[in-house]
Amino acid sequence: MPLEDLLELVETLRTRIGEHGPLLSQNETRTRYALIDPLLWGVGWDTEDPAQVVPEYALAPKSADYALLGSDGRPTMIVEAKRLDRPLRDGLSQSIAYCVEQGTPYFCVTDGRRWAIYETFRQVPVDKKLVVEFDLVADSPAEVCLKALALWRPSVDGGQVRVAQTPVVRTGAPEPPPSSPTKTISHPPAAAGGWITLAGQRPGKGAKKPVEVLCPPGEHIQVQNWHGLRRQIVKWLVERGHLAAAEAKDPDYHMNAANEVKRAEANIKQAKLEPADFKVRLAD
Repeated sequence: MPLEDLLELVETLRTRIGEHGPLLSQNETRTRYALIDPLLWGVGWDTEDPAQVVPEYALAPKSADYALLGSDGRPTMIVEAKRLDRPLRDGLSQSIAYCVEQGTPYFCVTDGRRWAIYETFRQVPVDKKLVVEFDLVADSPAEVCLKALALWRPSVDGGQVRVAQTPVVRTGAPEPPPSSPTKTISHPPAAAGGWITLAGQRPGKGAKKPVEVLCPPGEHIQVQNWHGLRRQIVKWLVERGHLAAAEAKDPDYHMNAANEVKRAEANIKQAKLEPADFKVRLAD
């Protein structure tokens, strides 16, 4: 589990809430797109794969915002989404009752900032069914990461929903290297002038962060990390007329850094340009 990526995501979402909170609080769809979907991605749920996540899942007499599916194809957690800053307890008892009827082990309710996870079949009053809760803003990023791992896909599928005990940020001596070789390139190779080609880069754990992108025929755009790189490239493609706004599908953060770069390459190719013509300068 790339805990450093999760920590970076939490920091991004905290910033997003601070900058766009009033806008997100007006609309549940905006909250889901900007806050809930990214966090689900960060803990291993591919929200674009109907074998993992089913939006608007039929749960008579209404539909649930998300059903997270187990390896057997059945819902293992229902997620009820609310717009930012809405009370989480509205309709909670009834929603858990629907989960009991459906045989769904866990129920989660969130406004994108606050997350509360309940164990459906615990034989106690609703308040006592609470397993994990966290607040992206009020809690420390490290605490959020530990608690958010309760949503990690293998944990939910395996019925092991609980707060993680592993430290998120390493301190002191580094961990020993793995016994088997890894194919992940954590540090992209250096190039002349400090620039590397975007094409084929797959930043992994511990990779240096990008600070600037050189777009053809020589325009510079500033970036802060690998996750934001794709968003800035898509913005540049749209502003320069290379890509229609309607074609700029989902330019916001959703995946780990390596997959975000892959999707940036796909957007560049969609604009009839070559990823190899885009250069990246890394932080010192």
